[in-house]
Amino acid sequence: MSSMNNGQCDGVDAAASSDSGAGELQRRVLLGAMGLVGMAALGRMASAGPINPPVGPVGSTAKSLGEVEPRTAINATNTPGDATAVFILQAEGSYYLMADVFVPSGKIGIKILSSALNVTIDMNGFKIGGATGSGAGIATVAAVGGSTLAIRNGKVQNMGGAGVSVNAQTLLVDGVAVNDCAGIGLDLSGNAGRVLNCGAFRCGSHGFSIGMAATMAQCAAEFNMGTGFFSGSAVVFESCVASLNTGGGFRAGTLRASNCMAVQNGGTSMLGIDVLSAQGCEVNAGSTGFSVSNPGSSANLSGCLAVSMSGVGYFMPNASGAMLAGCAARACAGGGFQPGPYAMLTACMASGNGVFGGSSSGFILSTGSRGENCGATQNAQHGFLVTSGCTLTNCTAADNGSAVLGNAGFRATGADTTFDSCTATGNPVGFNATGGCILTRNRASGNTTNFSLIGTNFLGAIVTTAAGVATANGWANFEF
Repeated sequence: MSSMNNGQCDGVDAAASSDSGAGELQRRVLLGAMGLVGMAALGRMASAGPINPPVGPVGSTAKSLGEVEPRTAINATNTPGDATAVFILQAEGSYYLMADVFVPSGKIGIKILSSALNVTIDMNGFKIGGATGSGAGIATVAAVGGSTLAIRNGKVQNMGGAGVSVNAQTLLVDGVAVNDCAGIGLDLSGNAGRVLNCGAFRCGSHGFSIGMAATMAQCAAEFNMGTGFFSGSAVVFESCVASLNTGGGFRAGTLRASNCMAVQNGGTSMLGIDVLSAQGCEVNAGSTGFSVSNPGSSANLSGCLAVSMSGVGYFMPNASGAMLAGCAARACAGGGFQPGPYAMLTACMASGNGVFGGSSSGFILSTGSRGENCGATQNAQHGFLVTSGCTLTNCTAADNGSAVLGNAGFRATGADTTFDSCTATGNPVGFNATGGCILTRNRASGNTTNFSLIGTNFLGAIVTTAAGVATANGWANFEF
């Protein structure tokens, strides 16, 4: 037994010894592998560079104030003023306001000297306000060729002069509102100006006075004592609004407007001195609607609307060869359209113009003018009143004349006018010609007098019965 037990113990010890040897071997292999991994890691650290900092003082990696805010604050330290101005900008650069600015009597708010050729002013949402007797809120001393000026994001109010009065070769004004200033709201002179998202309200002169080759977009001028938008040069207006200005809505030497509106202005709503070009614009409840002033001016309007004017909706007797397409005049006391000689009107509509029983007509067309697919309804006097050498094709006149004897749907006062394929219904007189006119393929029905033709006119036969239609030629007129 004893020897048996000893044998068993010897076997166990031998197995344990064997297991212990194997474990030791595994441990040594594992340690060797870990050593290789550690060496590789150390190699990577070595290749990444030294782990000790370089010799010398430790420098800051933060940006400087000039790099974080590369602009100059407008304040008494950086931009000190003098007896004429609260602040003066003497050098070009980018400036910004840090607080509201109060301008006492006798001073300008921010004066920009002629040495500051290129300046940007960020008003930062703050306002410049003035006392009685103060000057402009922001002003340049003189115009400088090649200069640029940008003013953004702020408000100017209660100045004794203009709100902003600046002159720069290239000008940008964006997001600036001016109100209750004694002078012009924004007096912007120079060339190549852009004025965006700005407003002028309740100023003592014009809302905006604008220099040459300027573009204005999404601006508003309201309750100003002069014209809302005023310029003697070429200006492009996009989506701008002029309302309740004493002197009128829009005025420019060459006025180009799209999607603009003029409401209840005292003078002409939209006036081009030499050129008027308007697309999708509306004038409402003011004096004259669309107009040009200089003899020989040009006008090109499409998709425009004149409503409830106290004068004529489209008053352009000085224009030559005006082009109007898809325009409408409604309820204008002075009449609908008066476009000047050699005009071309296409798909235009005049309705309800004039005063009941008065003398205002839907269309007044002078020498050599042409109308196609136009309509005149319920105008106080004539639907179409034309002089000599005019041509009306496929036009309609209905219920004009306020039942006053002698008023007509179509009336020609001169010779050489042609009425072709036109329709007159419900007027005191359908067609009235005083001589020397041509009438072909027209239709008159329900008028007190369908055809009132004086003197010698040239016309197709007037067919008055249904039976006559079968034998009529292609030039016949119809009365029924």
